[in-house]
Amino acid sequence: MAIVNMIAILLLSGTVVTLAKDYNQQLKRGQIPSFNSHNHPEMVNQIEPGVWGKAETEEEVSRHHAR
Repeated sequence: MAIVNMIAILLLSGTVVTLAKDYNQQLKRGQIPSFNSHNHPEMVNQIEPGVWGKAETEEEVSRHHAR
């Protein structure tokens, strides 16, 4: 079981590093971090269609977090 988990972690590590860098860059710019699939064209084949369909604007994200 541990071997399967280690393989999964290795396969996902590149994606995790890419998304973590994007998250931290958004924080440094003073933005509320959010995922926008259009900013990551290399991940298009890894994203389930329709899951990240509509990108939220910063205003929509702010309103959502204010609730």
